[in-house]
Amino acid sequence: MPVTREEYVQTWTRIWQARADSYALDTMSPKIVARHKEVLAAMSPEERAMQARSFGTEDPFAPTLAPPGSTKGHPLVKADPAWFDASVPRTAVQLIVVKFWYSGQLDPDHPGPSEWGSVSPLRVWETLHHSNWREIGAALEGGRPAPGS
Repeated sequence: MPVTREEYVQTWTRIWQARADSYALDTMSPKIVARHKEVLAAMSPEERAMQARSFGTEDPFAPTLAPPGSTKGHPLVKADPAWFDASVPRTAVQLIVVKFWYSGQLDPDHPGPSEWGSVSPLRVWETLHHSNWREIGAALEGGRPAPGS
């Protein structure tokens, strides 16, 4: 789900405020908090609801947001709460994220190391094609068969 510009600024305002409250000698954090509050107050309701995009700014005190409507920077997202079952204990595993950093140089019809000798693309292919996804899904479901398996 998209993180709104308002959520992004409010979150960072809380983070900077906590830092300001923790370090009496910190003179920068209170300035950052004040600037974040100014930026949020100046946003229209439409701007507040737009998806936040992380992007550097020349103002060291302002939130790191791309201009409204810009495609610069990285769009920010959060997990959809509908993905999770609130009735299970908070310690229950409900989601596993696997992230691979690799070059993308992989021929899916002839998997192997990249032309530079990196085995990372091959390991991604192996994980996708040789993992027992039914068993993994059942483990996430607490031993019950995973939906659609």
